Amino acid sequence: MEENKLDTLDEMIGKIYSDVVETYEEFIFQTVNNWLSKNYMTVVSKKELIGAVTLYRTINEYGLDIDQLMISANAYVDGYSAGRKIGRQEVIKKMTDIFKEDTCK
Repeated sequence: MEENKLDTLDEMIGKIYSDVVETYEEFIFQTVNNWLSKNYMTVVSKKELIGAVTLYRTINEYGLDIDQLMISANAYVDGYSAGRKIGRQEVIKKMTDIFKEDTCK
C-alpha cells in the first residue's frame, strides 16, 4: 500500500515537473519568437529555432566564423545562379537555332 502511494506521488511529481518544463520552454520560445517577429519581421518554428541554436553552437565549437561562412555561402549561391542563367540561355539559343533550321527546310 505504501509503495502505491510512493508510485502515485512519483507520477504526480513527474507530471508537475513536465508541465513546468514545457511551460518554461514555451515561454522562452514565445519570447524569442516575438522578438524575431518584431525586429526581423519573421516567424520561426521551434524546430527552426533549435536548429539555429545547434548550428550556432557547432560553428562556435569548431572556431568557425559565421560571417565568413555566410559570405562563402552567398558567393556559392550567386555563382550557381549565374552559371544556371548562362546555361539556360545557351540551351534556349541552341533550341531556337534548331527550330529555325527545321522551319527553314
